[in-house]
Amino acid sequence: MGAPKALLDWHGTALVHRVAETLMRACGPVVVVTAAGLDLPLPPGAEVVVDAHSDRGPLEGVATGVAALHGRAAAVFLAAVDLPLLDVAFVADLLAALPGYDAVVPVAGGRDQPLAAAYTRSTLERSRALLDAGRSRGSDLLDGMRVKRIDAAELTAAESLQSANTPEEYRRLLATRPTR
Repeated sequence: MGAPKALLDWHGTALVHRVAETLMRACGPVVVVTAAGLDLPLPPGAEVVVDAHSDRGPLEGVATGVAALHGRAAAVFLAAVDLPLLDVAFVADLLAALPGYDAVVPVAGGRDQPLAAAYTRSTLERSRALLDAGRSRGSDLLDGMRVKRIDAAELTAAESLQSANTPEEYRRLLATRPTR
């Protein structure tokens, strides 16, 4: 991207601020994991923890974030920072479907979206063991778990899954009107 995704401008605010603010309207506490030395402009009340090993993939950030929760939440919505269209209703739908499962994961284009999904805290707590076993992908969290998969088309605000992984995707998303 040429710059940290978290700091990309989203209609006058940093992308990380946009995502954290959406999550704060849907659930709490909101814990944002960042790389060392990166100062994030966050909404008041969002907590920040530093990822000690930012080069170890998404699960390192998950392990850092869930450790910061100190058992304050039984359910967790895990969101990547590059979801500018993330919507409160989308988050609420996935969290509401969680009872009885370890994870509720939207499926888009035939692919699980584990970085925009609801989990029990205990499911995320296993991220450290997965890392110790050399596994660092977000999808590794789902192995052996009771997972409810929901086709994204069935969810409110399915556009929440549109991510900014490339400069072209970011520019395309930025051209959309800002969401709630």
